[in-house]
Amino acid sequence: MRPRHWQVTVTGDRTDTARPEAALLRDAPDDRILVEACLAGRREAFDVIVERHQRQVYQLCYRFAGNHEDASDLAQDVFIRAYRGLHSFKGNSAFSTWLYRVGVNVCLNRVDARTLKWTSLDRADQAD
Repeated sequence: MRPRHWQVTVTGDRTDTARPEAALLRDAPDDRILVEACLAGRREAFDVIVERHQRQVYQLCYRFAGNHEDASDLAQDVFIRAYRGLHSFKGNSAFSTWLYRVGVNVCLNRVDARTLKWTSLDRADQAD
């Protein structure tokens, strides 16, 4: 199953791809350049990051969720968390490695939230 095409708009208006700056960002050979551009205030750089990594993030989330709707929600959460935590990317590893770890953490948090185990007070008395 293929992910829906996501349109990420960080600035509130869609990036104009006819602008030379946007074309330069799309052609950036390394994600670190995009991260630096995003941290410098060029939010359209994050759109390029999403375009480059949305398939891998979606596939990771699908392995955890097992269905398209939850995987899409998780993938969106991954990119939101990545955008908010972009300043914590130190560059010691590939950006894709850092983003993968963000994705795993988001998925594990969701799995933990869903698998809370409740014990009836009646059963707790019997166990003692």
